Amino acid sequence: YSFDGRELKRWNVNEKELPIGSKVNFRKVSLWELYKWQIIGAICLLVVQGFFIIGLLRSRSRRIRTEETLQQKNIEINRMAYFDALTGLPNRAHMNKWLLEEMGKVCEGHSGVVLSIDIDDLKMVNDTFGHSYGDALIISAGKRMSSETGRGAVVARIGGDEFIAILPGPREQKSVEKLATRIIEIL
Repeated sequence: YSFDGRELKRWNVNEKELPIGSKVNFRKVSLWELYKWQIIGAICLLVVQGFFIIGLLRSRSRRIRTEETLQQKNIEINRMAYFDALTGLPNRAHMNKWLLEEMGKVCEGHSGVVLSIDIDDLKMVNDTFGHSYGDALIISAGKRMSSETGRGAVVARIGGDEFIAILPGPREQKSVEKLATRIIEIL
């Protein structure tokens, strides 16, 4: 049997009530029925693209975290290479690098002062009171020298009880002598 879909709709006849094997012509088709496979395909494509984008974002964030960790490790390595672990002051390697730069300035006509400071009898303090007291003495000496020399100056620990202070720029001999005397007094 063949039926006209428009007439079935007009008479409110449900297609399920028709005899088995009947064919309906001019049936109104919904958008879903017309484009169902295209819609399903588009949804699948969007899901796949979403997973791809999530993967890219995770990969990028992982790369950023790795770069940040690497940068922190490089900072830590640089600190270990150029700064004294006990005092936090520049060490011998840092001072050598800095002195080369300052010597280049001297060749251009600039001047500066280098003070060598040695703490006497540190071995006796370590033997008598223990290394923790000796370490505390070295830390305190480094802080006091740094504060006394002021801004622009660099104080470095170059050995167990040896420090160097570099004062860039022109200085009068009397002011350098006063500074050296004050450093001796505070130690």
